[in-house]
Amino acid sequence: VIGDTHGQLEDVLWIFFKLGEPRSEDNVYVFNGDVADRGKNAIEIFMLLIMYSLADPGSVFLNRGNHEDSFLTSVYGYRDECLHKYGREIGLYLYTLSRELFNHLAVGCLIDAGVGQRYFVVHAGVPRQGGSLEDIRAVNFRREIPAPPQAGEDEVFFDCMWADPQEGKGIGVNVRGPHVTSWGPDVTEKFLAASSLDLVIRSHAVPTTGRGYEWHHERRVLTVFSASNYVGTAGNMGGVASIRQGESIEIMEHFAGSRDVLVRLEEHVQHAS
Repeated sequence: VIGDTHGQLEDVLWIFFKLGEPRSEDNVYVFNGDVADRGKNAIEIFMLLIMYSLADPGSVFLNRGNHEDSFLTSVYGYRDECLHKYGREIGLYLYTLSRELFNHLAVGCLIDAGVGQRYFVVHAGVPRQGGSLEDIRAVNFRREIPAPPQAGEDEVFFDCMWADPQEGKGIGVNVRGPHVTSWGPDVTEKFLAASSLDLVIRSHAVPTTGRGYEWHHERRVLTVFSASNYVGTAGNMGGVASIRQGESIEIMEHFAGSRDVLVRLEEHVQHAS
């Protein structure tokens, strides 16, 4: 499971170099949203993932994040990236196609980890009322992320894209904005029990530890964030959650080098083989 990459192509290439390219038979990747915005190479990451999906269906899955959204991409860089690289006419056409793609991405996905373990992978959080997977399945997600959300289906969709875990019980406020919630361990337990799940894997936030991952709610919620040294200033590690059936989750951490470094490493491996 890959967390936020935010246009940082070096992180994606480093992960593929270290852990192998996507393969539907034995090396499947789930990208858990927020490919768009912030970094300079979101277009290239999207194209790379689409090409892998076409060449080997089932090798890559892409969840939606809160930045796969028309408003945020018009403010935080993805629209400008399209226009800068391809000019106004083609750039706007590419951006329009991207917005259509965003509205067809999954809200989340299930991973069968073996021995009865089931993990729910979602970009941000679980519904504020607890709810279950059935509530999420009922959401019409082929549309813009509702902001502000109305009660009911809108809130379920919005929380999956925006919410964060908190230490205290119940539902709390969130520094991200007046409509964004934080949810406590009791809400996690309610959601997991109602859905016969064992773990929520989410992304959405740079871990407070400075690592590429962070556990919450007595290891019932796991944050995975893959953009190392986020926006070039955060100094954090990037993380990947590796899941093999019947085994414990293994967290791989990295601090991605430049593309020049990656090219030299690839050449070294090729010469050695």
